[in-house]
Amino acid sequence: MKLYYLPDACSLAIHIILDWIGEPYDTEAMTREGTKSPEYLTLNPAGAVPALVDGARVLTQNSAIQKYLIEKYPRAHLGPDPTPEGNYELNHWHGFLGGARISHPAEGLPAPEAVRREHAGGPRRRQGAGR
Repeated sequence: MKLYYLPDACSLAIHIILDWIGEPYDTEAMTREGTKSPEYLTLNPAGAVPALVDGARVLTQNSAIQKYLIEKYPRAHLGPDPTPEGNYELNHWHGFLGGARISHPAEGLPAPEAVRREHAGGPRRRQGAGR
């Protein structure tokens, strides 16, 4: 998998999820000008980030990518409990992480593992999850 992102855009949650699922992935930090390049527009005609390439599939839209990864890798136990409350919690954090401008680790902030420890009150893996 490869994640295309802007350091000042809404991709931090995707980075965290990719880290937590434990699958290898690459990243490419884009510039606003780079998202309009012919090469990137071939990949994503909307010229927007984030974009995640998973095999032949190109995924866009932060919340949709988060949900895709959570559903594709259930062994990471990042999905909600099958209750209205569990679904609320997942949707609450999707909204928060997807809509807020949260700085990216490339700007010198903590790596996803440190972010997870610091924000222990947020979404958590279920017991027994891990790499």
